[in-house]
Amino acid sequence: MKKVIQIFLILVSFVSVGLSQTINDEIAAIYKSLFTTTSLATVDGEEISLSDYQGKVVVFDFWATWCSPCIKQFKKMQKLQRKYPDEFVVVAVNTLWKDTKEDVIKFVNDNKYDFIFVFDNGLAEKLAVKSIPYKVYFDPDSKFITASRGYSIFPSESSKMKKILEKYRQK
Repeated sequence: MKKVIQIFLILVSFVSVGLSQTINDEIAAIYKSLFTTTSLATVDGEEISLSDYQGKVVVFDFWATWCSPCIKQFKKMQKLQRKYPDEFVVVAVNTLWKDTKEDVIKFVNDNKYDFIFVFDNGLAEKLAVKSIPYKVYFDPDSKFITASRGYSIFPSESSKMKKILEKYRQK
């Protein structure tokens, strides 16, 4: 019986890895198309094209003003943004789930983060973002690296960002 359970667990892990890779491939394809076809409205009323950030590590951070874990992570991302200003950009996508545009503008004006703040134009729905914080990372060639969901009380998210930045730093 013990052998049967072990074999079952191994099979489940292979299926899980396969499904995970399929999901990651789908996310990567969607985001790759975003870099070439999408422009977003910033909270300042400007239109930006994601292709403007080619050559940098980009993190899409889905957030809301009422999401305290989101805001806690902003402080860590701000430190990295300042440490790697020419190599790292944060595109903070407000989901507008409960926020109004006025809520977001007030938050941005009251807090001096160096991020590019944009309003969600259907990205969260298109990518099936169900919870926040939710981050998606891209390398300097706009290739999907990884996605992460939630908040950890451990510095794992910050460590992940640092490792990504170190790996893809411009020489």
